[in-house]
Amino acid sequence: VVVSLALVYRSQVDLQRELGQWSNNIRRDLSNKGSTVTRNAALAAGQAAEAMDFLFLTELIKSTVANDSEIVFGLIANQEGQVFVHSTAEKTGSTAKAPEYAAAMAQNKTMTRETTFDGKKVLEVVSPVLVGGFPWGTLHFGMSLEPLNKTLDTARQSFRKRIQSALTAAAGATIAMLVI
Repeated sequence: VVVSLALVYRSQVDLQRELGQWSNNIRRDLSNKGSTVTRNAALAAGQAAEAMDFLFLTELIKSTVANDSEIVFGLIANQEGQVFVHSTAEKTGSTAKAPEYAAAMAQNKTMTRETTFDGKKVLEVVSPVLVGGFPWGTLHFGMSLEPLNKTLDTARQSFRKRIQSALTAAAGATIAMLVI
């Protein structure tokens, strides 16, 4: 009985560790994808900002959000956080501030943070927009965490079933040992 329970417990610990590794891998992949898309878009945005082509900036954000189901919002803000372009038109002209925005510009690197958008958790990826090699603003894309959470929920349900099966087998083995 003790051996059976120990094996079930060990299986549960292993499954939890495996789930954590899956979660980290999926989150890392989402972050890498978001970083790549955001950095590339920020390069194009820098050229458009230098040419004062705000129509291109608008199309860049709108088309990226429209053509990638994992991206739920996009925006371009100046150094002070004033939003010039937002995928949700009503948010254009608002102010976007977070320490990551200033850090992305100061360190000239892409940064991520978890935040909420329209009541849902997203991974926000922020890249500096450079004009003439100098920080002009930031470009942001919000990556949906829903696919990640759905995958993890499915894995959790599968793991629960496996643990229940192991417990049932352990109980059956214990009853068989007691009967014999």
